[in-house]
Amino acid sequence: MSSQEDELRPVTALFADVVGSTRLAERLTPAEAKALIGECVNQMSRAVHEYGGAVQAYMGDGICAYFGVPTAREDDPERAARAALRIVEVVREYAADVERAWGIEGFDLRVGINTGQAAVGLVGAVDEQTVAYGDPVNVAARLQSSAEPGTIVVGEQAAHRLSHRFVLEPLGSLAIRGRENEVEVHRLVGAREQEEDHPLVPIVGRDAEVERIRLAADELVRGRGQVVLVVGDAGIGKTRLLEELRAIVGDDAVWLEGRCLSYGDGVPDVVHLETGHQPIYEEHQHNVQYEAEQPERQHIESYRPARKERVDEGVGDSEQEEDDDARLEVVDPDTW
Repeated sequence: MSSQEDELRPVTALFADVVGSTRLAERLTPAEAKALIGECVNQMSRAVHEYGGAVQAYMGDGICAYFGVPTAREDDPERAARAALRIVEVVREYAADVERAWGIEGFDLRVGINTGQAAVGLVGAVDEQTVAYGDPVNVAARLQSSAEPGTIVVGEQAAHRLSHRFVLEPLGSLAIRGRENEVEVHRLVGAREQEEDHPLVPIVGRDAEVERIRLAADELVRGRGQVVLVVGDAGIGKTRLLEELRAIVGDDAVWLEGRCLSYGDGVPDVVHLETGHQPIYEEHQHNVQYEAEQPERQHIESYRPARKERVDEGVGDSEQEEDDDARLEVVDPDTW
């Protein structure tokens, strides 16, 4: 690795591998094995790219993919989890095609995911490649080999990052060959229909911002619509501030929450509206104003205020310094 290019950064590694490929290659001609396994690997790769990952290596019957290399994002573990679920889904469908066309039963794969700090840099004498080195990547490969066919196994750090949005089943401790300490592992089952609630941590050093949203909440309860835009870097405390707003409002207003995927090569644009307890799109569809000819995925795009009053202030939480570079934007509804 070139020391000039090396850096330490969080990386989520995903390994996926076809089960029993050696036995398949024995039964098939080389051309047949290449066609069957090659198409499966192609489908795995497409799933990774859909969610913004990068395939670092093709291993004949599997792939090694990174989320966080070359571009790091705060939701890399979630992207990897969704890519893994997509891989299992498409390979399950592909297995049915394989059985019909080739008469081969039980075609399947294993997936392993792990997150942690890795050394990232360039290797290669002629064609340099960016690779990640370190314990998290090694463990991800071992998790993949330990998984039951058709399942996804995730490491402890990845599980911690995913638990609020995904269903995980604890599998206990796993001894990793060549590693002194065991690893707590989980099976990734699927995405939660609703995010799991968690206790709110105190907000420290953000009295001005909390007061601003409290005033907006008071006006809202009085019947005067408000729009508050919170803008800032990843990890600066935007979500925590919105949680505070929701706690302030309580049961005095209907809470509609929309989420758009931040990734999406080939992933349909979806806006999911929900309350804290159930989807509310049908119940409150009349509250969402849009032009009839617009497709459903463009509904939220109609919320475009004509003028914004911007107030430059910091937004953060107990783990963030007060001088973080962030801003709070407030939109006056009278200017709509």
